[in-house]
Amino acid sequence: LLAASRNHIDCVVDAVKSFPFVDFNQGLEAKRFTPEIADLFGKLRCKVRFALDTWGAEKVVKEAIDLCRRRTTKDIGVYCLIGYKDTPDDARARLELVRSWGLRPNPMRFQPLDAKKKNQYVAPGWTAKELLKMTEYYSRLRWFEHIPYEDFRSKA
Repeated sequence: LLAASRNHIDCVVDAVKSFPFVDFNQGLEAKRFTPEIADLFGKLRCKVRFALDTWGAEKVVKEAIDLCRRRTTKDIGVYCLIGYKDTPDDARARLELVRSWGLRPNPMRFQPLDAKKKNQYVAPGWTAKELLKMTEYYSRLRWFEHIPYEDFRSKA
């Protein structure tokens, strides 16, 4: 959405203003989340989601989160792509960084475009069990956050 023209973004916001709630669930690009966009989205009752898929984006994502908290909403989510050009330790560090910002991350397991079955791809350096454990734990922090990750026993 944020890659569109400002006129298009204004039209989208005008079109959804009457909705009781709007969920921007596609993972907004943090570097395009400006004060003007924050104020525009602040006219809506909404949830905003950003993405922290790789290292190097954490500063801009944190700045977008802080801006969103100040001017738009405190209902914020962060997607974290896991199992794509990373390691389990790397992915977990990004997930924990999001937690340190006071948010619950949403792990998104990488799926190749040519995948025949969902969640069958296992990236180099990962195991199917580790992918399942990480997605199971971090996608259900509302219930599991009192359990340290190391002590969490996955169904896997």
